Amino acid sequence: MSFSAANNSACITGTLVRAPVQDSPLPYPGTALPPNSTITIVLEDVSRMDVASTVIAKKTMQTGSNPNGLKFPIPFRLLYKPSLIKAGARYNLGVRVETNAKKTPVWISPYYNPVLPPNKRLRILLDEVAI
Repeated sequence: MSFSAANNSACITGTLVRAPVQDSPLPYPGTALPPNSTITIVLEDVSRMDVASTVIAKKTMQTGSNPNGLKFPIPFRLLYKPSLIKAGARYNLGVRVETNAKKTPVWISPYYNPVLPPNKRLRILLDEVAI
C-alpha cells in the first residue's frame, strides 16, 4: 500500500494468480479467464463476528471480449481512503470473477488475504469454482 496526500488516497497493489491444484506446488501461469468476465476486488473490514463485513473500497475490471481471455498472473491496483482504516481492525482483500449476464462465479479467493501491514505487494490466490 502507498499513500498519496495529494488526493487523500492510498493504494493496494498485487497480482491475482491461479491457486495450485492437487499434486502441483505451483500456480499455472498463462491460464486464462473466460472472455467478457468481470473481476471484482473488495477491501473489507472483517473484524466483527456475526456481522456482514464493511466494504472500504471496491474495484471492478472487465476482461474484454478477446477469445483467448485474460491470462494469469493479473496485476491489480485498488485505491482506498486511509481515514477508513481503524487501528486494531482486520482487513481482507476478496476477489470474485464472474462470467456472463447471470453473474456466475468462475473464480474466487476463498482465503484470508490480510492487507496490513502496509507497503507489501499482495499475491492473491484464486480457486476455480466447480459449475
